[in-house]
Amino acid sequence: MKLKDYQKGAIKSLRTYLERTQEEGPSLAFNRVADHAADYRPILDDQERPVPSLESVPYVCLRIPTGGGKTILGAHIIKTVAEAWLAREYPLVLWLVPTKQIKNQTLEAFSNPRHPYRQELDDKFGVGKVQIFDIADNGMIRPQDIADNLCLIIGTMASARVADTEIRDFYADKEDLEPHFIKLPTIEGLEQKEGKNRAKFSFANLLRIHRPLVITDEAHNANTALSYQVYERLSPSAIIELTATPEMDSSNVLVSVSASVLKAEQMIKLPVVLKEHIDGWEECLQSSLQRRTYLETLAPGEAPDYLRPILLIQAENKDKIATVEVVHKHLVDNEKVSEDQIVVATGDQRGLDDVDLFDPDCPVRIIITKDALKEGWDCSFAYVLCSLTQQRSGTAIMQLLGRVLRMPYARERNDPELNRAYAHVVSPSFGVAAQELTDDLEAMGFNPVEAAGGIVRELPLKGGTTALEPQKLTLELPKAPNLTTIPAGDRGKVEVQPKAGTDKFVITIVGQIDTATQDAIVETLPKRQQHEAKKRLVHHNVRASALRETPAQRQEKFRVPRLMFKQGTLVLEASADILLDHSGWSILNHPADLSSFRYVDQSRTFLVDVDEEEVKWERDPDAQERFALGMAAEWTDKELVAFLDRRVRQPDILQPQLVEWIRRAVQGLFDRGFDLAQLVRAKFVIARKLAEQIKKARTAASEKNYQTTLFATDAPVLADFDHAYTFDPNAYPSSKPCVANYKWKKHYYAVPGDLPHKRASGQLAEEFLCALALDNIEEIDFWVRNIKHHSQFRLPTATGWTYPDFVARLKDGRLLVVEYKGGDRVSNDDSKSKAQMGHLWQGASDGQGIYLMAVAQDEAGRSVEEQIRDAIAGKVGGKPA
Repeated sequence: MKLKDYQKGAIKSLRTYLERTQEEGPSLAFNRVADHAADYRPILDDQERPVPSLESVPYVCLRIPTGGGKTILGAHIIKTVAEAWLAREYPLVLWLVPTKQIKNQTLEAFSNPRHPYRQELDDKFGVGKVQIFDIADNGMIRPQDIADNLCLIIGTMASARVADTEIRDFYADKEDLEPHFIKLPTIEGLEQKEGKNRAKFSFANLLRIHRPLVITDEAHNANTALSYQVYERLSPSAIIELTATPEMDSSNVLVSVSASVLKAEQMIKLPVVLKEHIDGWEECLQSSLQRRTYLETLAPGEAPDYLRPILLIQAENKDKIATVEVVHKHLVDNEKVSEDQIVVATGDQRGLDDVDLFDPDCPVRIIITKDALKEGWDCSFAYVLCSLTQQRSGTAIMQLLGRVLRMPYARERNDPELNRAYAHVVSPSFGVAAQELTDDLEAMGFNPVEAAGGIVRELPLKGGTTALEPQKLTLELPKAPNLTTIPAGDRGKVEVQPKAGTDKFVITIVGQIDTATQDAIVETLPKRQQHEAKKRLVHHNVRASALRETPAQRQEKFRVPRLMFKQGTLVLEASADILLDHSGWSILNHPADLSSFRYVDQSRTFLVDVDEEEVKWERDPDAQERFALGMAAEWTDKELVAFLDRRVRQPDILQPQLVEWIRRAVQGLFDRGFDLAQLVRAKFVIARKLAEQIKKARTAASEKNYQTTLFATDAPVLADFDHAYTFDPNAYPSSKPCVANYKWKKHYYAVPGDLPHKRASGQLAEEFLCALALDNIEEIDFWVRNIKHHSQFRLPTATGWTYPDFVARLKDGRLLVVEYKGGDRVSNDDSKSKAQMGHLWQGASDGQGIYLMAVAQDEAGRSVEEQIRDAIAGKVGGKPA
C-alpha cells in the first residue's frame, strides 16, 4: 500500500530522530526534530522522577487523528527503528493495544497474508520472514524464530500491567522457554526463580534479554504509573506510541498530523453535515434513512469503485424509549426496511461477526448499536450517523462519529456529496448537538479551527448547507467586569447578567473578542483561576475565527500557473527529476567518499561523518549477539554489497551502476584495512553514509543541469493557465492554525495555517507581519498561506521543491507570489536559488505572475507592505520598472 505524504513525513521524522539520538541522545534529538515546541519528557516513575534504566531509550509519540491509518504505519515504523536505531534486520517487536477486542482484530489482520497490514510486513522483511504471535502463546516462540525472522508479538497492556508479577502468565516460569536461556551469560535485572539460583524462564525475562521495540497503539490509554512500570520491566530498546489524542503534558509528540492534512490527502470525509431534530426520534430516523437512500443513488457514479452507503443508528439504553428492539421493529414495520438489510451489533448481539461489509453481495445497509462499535470497528462505507439519544455519552458518540469519517478507498469521490459525512441527531434545542459534535471532533484529534469548520448545518435535503451560529462562551464571574475601556466593537459581543440567587455574574461572549476585552474579564477572577480562564478565552477566539464566510466556502477558483518544461512535443512540470532525465547522469561519475569511516577498538564503536555530524554506531551487546544476523561467518563481500544495494537503491539509478559504485566504496574500505566482520557489523551506518553520498551526487548533477537548461536564453519553459495548479477549496493541509487574536479578512481559508505568530521573545513574528500586510492591501482580492505539502503551489529546485510562503490573487486577475526571508537568510545560496526560480516563473508567465522575495526592510528602507505594493505596481526597488 502506497503511503500518503503525511505518513511518509512521519516516518522520515522518526528516522531523523532516531539517527540524531545515536549522536545526541533522545532528549536533544527530540528538541531538534519535533514539529512543535516542547521539551522532551523522559519516562517517569510514580514519584515523577526519571527512570534511570530508560533515560537513554527513545520514547516518542506519533499523533495521527482518527481515520489517519495509524496501524498501516506499523510495518514502516518497525523497519525504520530496525535500521536507524537497532542495527538489526529482524527485530523483536511487542505491539500493545488497550483491549482484547482490538488485540484480536490486530492479530487477525497481521496474521492474514492478504491483509494490507501483513502485506506491508512481508514487503519490508520478506515473505516467510515474518512471525506473528499472540502474547498468550508466548511459549511457542523458538530461539531460531527470533534469530531468523521479524517476530511481532501482539498483546494488551493489561497483560503486563500488574503490581504482583506472580499472578500473570506473562511473568510465569515456563519450561517451553528454557531453550532461550541455555548458556546465557549473566544479565542484570532479570527476575530470579525463587530457590533455584537462576533467572525465571519467563516471557518477561525473554523480552528483557532481547530489548524489544515496543509499539503502543491507542497510547492515551497507557499513561499510568503501572504502564511505566511495565516499560521498565521489559527494558525496551525504543518505545513508539500511536494515538489520535495524546496526553500533551506527558507524551513526547514527535509528529502531530492535523485533520486538515487527512482531508487534503483524501483520507476522511469532511465536513460533517448536521441536522438536529427537536420533533422526536421517529422524525430523526426517517430523515437519516432518506439521506442514506439518496446517497446510494449516487453510488453508481463511483464505478469502478463499489460503494454502498451505510447508516449507523445509535439507539437508547433499555430504560429509555428508542431502544434497539423498538428501533428495529420500527424500521421493519413502519419504514418497510427488509430484515436482511439490518444488523444489530451490541454487547449481547454480535450481528457483524463474520460479515464482510465490503462484499458487493452483502445486503447490509443499516447497523443498530448503542456503543459496541466504538473500538476497532472500521468500515469506510459508513456515511450517516443517526443518534437517537439526548443523553449522549462523549465517548460513545465520539467513537461512532469517527466511524463515518473514513473515506472509501482513501481517495476523493466523484460526487461532492459523497465526500462528506452526515449526522442526524435528536436534540432538545437547536445548537446543542452542534456544540457537542464540535467538542467531539476536538477530542478525536482535530484542532479548534478544524473542529469549528468540520460541522455544518444541513438545509433541506439537496438544498446545501450553512455554517454554524457564532461561537459562544459562558463564564461565571465573582463580579461584573469593567467594560468601559474595551474596544467599542466588542461591546455588542459581551453580555453580563447577575446569576439568580447569588452575588455572582454570568458573562456570555459571542464571536471573537479583543485581547483587551479578554483581560478585563480575566481580571475579575482570583489569581488561581485566571490561567484556565485565559486558556478558555483563547480557545473560544480560535474557534470563533473559523466561523466566517471565506472565498473557499464560496468555492471561488484560485488557480496559479505552474512552471512547465517543454520537452519536444511534451509539456511537463519542471522538476529536478525531469531535468536529470533530460540531461542524463551517472552515479559512477561521483565516487563515494568513505574516508571519514573509522573504528574505535576500545569502545567497539564505529564512527562516520554524515551531514557534517559524527555518527556513532555501537556493537550489539554480547547477550543479544547470538540471536542477531550480521556475523561475518554468514556473509560474503558480495552479500554485503547486495545488502547495501537494497538499502540505498534509487529509482533513477541503473542497478548495475549502483552495485559497481557500492563495490568500489566497499573495496576502498578493505584497502584501508577493515575486515569483513567489521563492515558487516557496521553495515547500517555505511548504508547511511552511502545514501548521503548519493544525495550529494544527485544535487551536484541537478544544479549543473538547471543552469544549462532552465536559465539558458531560449529556455523551454512556460507558465500559463492551461497548466495551472488549483487550490482545493475543501482541503487545506495545515498542521496547525495561526492562533493570533486577529480577524482575518482576505485569507482564502478561514485561518492561515502553519504561520508563526510570535517569537520566543514575545515579539510578533516577521512572517506574521507579512501576512497582515497582505490582508490589508486593497489591490489583493484574497491570499493564502502556502503550505509545504505536495498539494500546494510549488517551484522546482535542484534538491526537490520550494513552496513559497504566500500566494495572492489580485483584483485585476494577476497572481502575486511572495517568499519571505529573514534578514539573516536573504543572501544565502538557498534563498538566491529560490529567488532565481521565482523570477524565472514570473518571466515565463507572460505578465500574469509577480514574484517577490520580501524582507522586513530592504536596502531602500521599504517596509514589507511597501515592497508588496511596489511589486504590484511594477516598481523595482521602489522605482518604476
